[in-house]
Amino acid sequence: SLDQAVEAGYANGYIAPLAQTWGNLLETEHRLDNWTLPSIPNQQDFFTDRVMPLLAKSAQQPRRVVVIISDAFRYEAATELTERINHKRYSQATLSSHVGVLPSYTTLGMASLLPHTNLSYSPDGGDDVLVDGLSSQGTAARNKILSQHGGKAFTAEEVQSWSKDQGRQAVKDCYLVYIYHNTVDAVGD
Repeated sequence: SLDQAVEAGYANGYIAPLAQTWGNLLETEHRLDNWTLPSIPNQQDFFTDRVMPLLAKSAQQPRRVVVIISDAFRYEAATELTERINHKRYSQATLSSHVGVLPSYTTLGMASLLPHTNLSYSPDGGDDVLVDGLSSQGTAARNKILSQHGGKAFTAEEVQSWSKDQGRQAVKDCYLVYIYHNTVDAVGD
């Protein structure tokens, strides 16, 4: 009974009023119309701002751009991964922040990082986010979107299972690779 009382106090006495206040602030100040922070790019501009310039460089000097997307990835873990990648002889990783999309949830956030002109919700009311009219749900759908830009999508589990030769074979024909690590939310759920 104590657990239930604490949970109810937290949910009803803290989270619910906080969510209501936050929602009112966004609505009354019209913050959703211009959801930005000074000097920090928006997440939905990630491909245009970060990936396209690297792809343009790779047209002159061939190189592969790899985007690693992990749900709920902690900054400290990302910093460690960046350091490990940069210790490799032929790799260069960078870490940067972006203002997240609203509403903030994994499906929309992952879709917003793909190349796109328009993001929309599925007309059937499901959780699917459409990227220029195409579903972004799952690796096969993301591959369809990325193939229009010379890229491929893989899950982290796929990549981890490859031998060195299998990895080379899998990415040999593309200069853009997206790797999706979707396990943090699943563990929490």
